[in-house]
Amino acid sequence: MSQTKVDRTKLRQATQLAQPFDPSLIQRKPGNRGADYVSHPVVQQRFMFVTGAPTTSIVRELHSTVRGKPDLGSVLVSVLMRMELVIDGELHVAEEYGSCEHPENEAHDGERAKKAASDAYKRCAMRIAGVGLHLWCKNGYTLGDRMIAQDMKEDSDLIESDAVETEHEPEGDPELGDKNVVASASAGTRPRIPQGPTRSLDTSMPPQASKDEKDDLFERMQAIPDADHRRKVKREFVANFGDLGALPAADVDVASAWVLDHEDVPPPRDVQVDASGDPF
Repeated sequence: MSQTKVDRTKLRQATQLAQPFDPSLIQRKPGNRGADYVSHPVVQQRFMFVTGAPTTSIVRELHSTVRGKPDLGSVLVSVLMRMELVIDGELHVAEEYGSCEHPENEAHDGERAKKAASDAYKRCAMRIAGVGLHLWCKNGYTLGDRMIAQDMKEDSDLIESDAVETEHEPEGDPELGDKNVVASASAGTRPRIPQGPTRSLDTSMPPQASKDEKDDLFERMQAIPDADHRRKVKREFVANFGDLGALPAADVDVASAWVLDHEDVPPPRDVQVDASGDPF
């Protein structure tokens, strides 16, 4: 079960929703076979904190007699709920049945409907986004940690550790100097750094961009709503400017202008066709 501590602002909404609830919020139903659960309001808070409240509707009500209670007659015992929720810009839909566990204990169908709807809501939350899924999986729950690892791997392509690294001094073939860096950037690939003796960055590294400047660039790229385009922009940024964590101060204005030009998803390109039928 996930115990990883990370900056939630770097996680997708889907990842945040799938994280286990704090043990202090988990309750246990009475009896020898009592199951762990969280209350409806706790699930609602998770949604409102991460995505906003989902849209729900009751699709169907089921009425039935209750075993051992023939005098009760046919009462409401279950509802089918439909839940719609936008997660990371994508609409998700789920339908789940919820039941009133002890319909004989409720005064009327209105109370039974509330219990059944609450149960259906939590089941929809589990189905649509993995909210509370760890309560079913017990010690076998690994989804939360896996999703965090996936998100952190994506971010590590853009921002690496703040620890100071060493740089390699070019030696040997002079063609592997500045020309190599410029050519690699033009080709959209990371420049190949020739291997050689190392030296401390403290005396040779140019002034770095400030933390605020780096954070601003990162937040602007992170705010790109289309996930595929966001990943593409991050990869191209690293290819053109290197790791954001080591961005030189002299490159801030150019990098900022580059991000501005790439924030929007480009419209589909109209393909022109010449008389021969070949696109050009």
